[in-house]
Amino acid sequence: MLTISRLTVENLENGCVTDVAAPRFSFSLSSDNKHTALKKAVLQIGGWQKETTDQIAVIYDGPALQPFTNYTALVTATDTNGETAAAQVSFQTGRMGQPWQAEWISDPKYHFTEKKVSPVPMTFRKKLSINKELASAKLYATALGIYELMLDGKKVGTQYFAPGFTSYKSQLQYQVYDVTDMLSADSTLMAVVAGGWAVGSFVFTRINRHDGDRQAFLCELRLTYADGTEEIIGTDTSWEVTEDGNYRMADIYDGETYDATIDLNSITWRKAARETLRISPKLLADYGNPVREHEVFTPISCHPMWQRPELFPVPMK
Repeated sequence: MLTISRLTVENLENGCVTDVAAPRFSFSLSSDNKHTALKKAVLQIGGWQKETTDQIAVIYDGPALQPFTNYTALVTATDTNGETAAAQVSFQTGRMGQPWQAEWISDPKYHFTEKKVSPVPMTFRKKLSINKELASAKLYATALGIYELMLDGKKVGTQYFAPGFTSYKSQLQYQVYDVTDMLSADSTLMAVVAGGWAVGSFVFTRINRHDGDRQAFLCELRLTYADGTEEIIGTDTSWEVTEDGNYRMADIYDGETYDATIDLNSITWRKAARETLRISPKLLADYGNPVREHEVFTPISCHPMWQRPELFPVPMK
């Protein structure tokens, strides 16, 4: 029996959002017949199709893909024994060069001059008011720094260390999150932005402020309502920002400090301001596999080090 054991678009089996105009498709075949090989395969997307004998990086060269659109690709393979197998993979197009209806924002009152350390994390928030029935809601977000999104206190998505490490002067990735099931009529959207590779301490010399003087955030919430109308809520001066949030320190090398006693409703918030970046990267949809949590280690016991003399061959003074 012939089967398609793996099918990818832009090297991803699922969750692909791409700005690539001609995405590449690859697939693996399995068969219980040892004496067979691929004879041909047909790639179909909508009304377009392409016949090929390749299995790696089959390029889509049909009509131009539209931005913010869901697509399904179907691959049908036939082997030299006449057996066939089919599989499909879904993907989304990103912005495809469409301009952002949002502005880079930051806290211009925060001046970060210390050397060899990371800046204090910035916390941004926006209180939302949704008065109509939602059909879908998607967040498009990136940052100069490392960011994490929360809706009503719950983490958005499963990714960590977004927007990822790239050559920020040339390319900066953005991520797309489906938050349809997380939004309520009066949700609060929050983003914590730490220094990361762009602003925080980096490499063995612990250089900081490599690509910016401070963190910045860019986000667009695209709402589609049940009646077919659309609304876009982007980062602007209506957002609020603070450095007094729960995250007191965050550094790639040193970890983070989180103060759970801080009440975000009792601290001082300021109006965010437009930020002009000193770099001009091309903003592209996330490419490659994201960093995700894959296992949890539970401590069995905890011993103060000074109660374990075997760790200290030389007496402590």
